[in-house]
Amino acid sequence: MHNADFPDDAQQTERTRATVMRYHYSWKDRDLDAVMARYHPDIQYHDFFQQRCMGFAELREYVRNNLPRQPGEALEHTDRIRIDGHTAFIQYRISLHGSGGLLAFRTGEAITVRDGLIWRIHEYATLMREERELSACVLLYCLLSPKQKYKRFHRVVE
Repeated sequence: MHNADFPDDAQQTERTRATVMRYHYSWKDRDLDAVMARYHPDIQYHDFFQQRCMGFAELREYVRNNLPRQPGEALEHTDRIRIDGHTAFIQYRISLHGSGGLLAFRTGEAITVRDGLIWRIHEYATLMREERELSACVLLYCLLSPKQKYKRFHRVVE
């Protein structure tokens, strides 16, 4: 998609960087209005985990539900933000409370910027096992006696 109305050059890379960094800090500040202000009126947000494609009108509720706000919820970037032309790639881990407790997702997004606003997002997420659950399992295993560990191991193997 390269044309005069949609540049993909070094100057566009810097404009994309500025837009995506404002978007990034809006999420980190948990500022719903600031996040919404970064979206282009013609945005298409593709959430492949939920198999949804949303436009601007649907995004406010979606963002509200995915913006970490409660104790234990977090948004942590797992890699630097990569930008080339009108496209940025971000990777992060997000933890949110769901009906079954705290859930963690490893997520990547391809973000396309147009007219200084976010025009397209392709989000790919994978549900992860919550680290606290895993840590609790490891701790409990460590507290078992050698005889208990032997019994548990052989029960699984047999």
